[in-house]
Amino acid sequence: MKFSNLIFVLAVFFVSAALLVTPLGQAQAQVKASGLDIRGAVGDNAPDEMVDAAGAKRFYQNCSGHLPIGFTPSTRDDFCTCASVSVTQIMTNGELAAVLDVRKKADRYYDMSLIKYVEGVVSPCLENPVRTLGYITCLEERAHDHRIRSFPAYCSCAADIASRMMRDRGSRDMIAHFTGMERNTELRPVESFITSPAYRNYVKTGMHACVQPVYMEWR
Repeated sequence: MKFSNLIFVLAVFFVSAALLVTPLGQAQAQVKASGLDIRGAVGDNAPDEMVDAAGAKRFYQNCSGHLPIGFTPSTRDDFCTCASVSVTQIMTNGELAAVLDVRKKADRYYDMSLIKYVEGVVSPCLENPVRTLGYITCLEERAHDHRIRSFPAYCSCAADIASRMMRDRGSRDMIAHFTGMERNTELRPVESFITSPAYRNYVKTGMHACVQPVYMEWR
């Protein structure tokens, strides 16, 4: 096995051990505290009522099958669990149904629902997944600064910065990108954002900022 391949294998293990377990535990704790059974049978709800347990179950099942390629099973569950709890706290059934439907232009109800969904559900719940996805993206990058030697630590640094950028500006960038798309109107906010220049910029920014002497030594 080539040394570069060995680095990648070890790094993937690092992702599983260090970046996925804690966020997943946090999401599971959030569900336990809320009292929601998000994996049970689903039901019907009135559009003007707040999303309840039945709506959260339906959302979780839908969410698990509609995340972009690249999400690991644990990262997918982390996001969908967090989002399933969050929709019950801020959204009505009608708002959630609208934002999960085909994207509409010049529809005020849809626009307001989208802003509420992105700011209150998607952006906060993507902070941990973006850290994991950014770490993997960094490892797969072939244009690293040639001075970097400690790739796991370097990519962890880059992923932390990407996650902070998601926290600080993710909702704004996501809404701007999603509402500005002219094609692929069937995509949802998460799917469109993870393939967007804005997300790639988060990771690139982290990679540039983490070119530091501490990561230029073998660890």
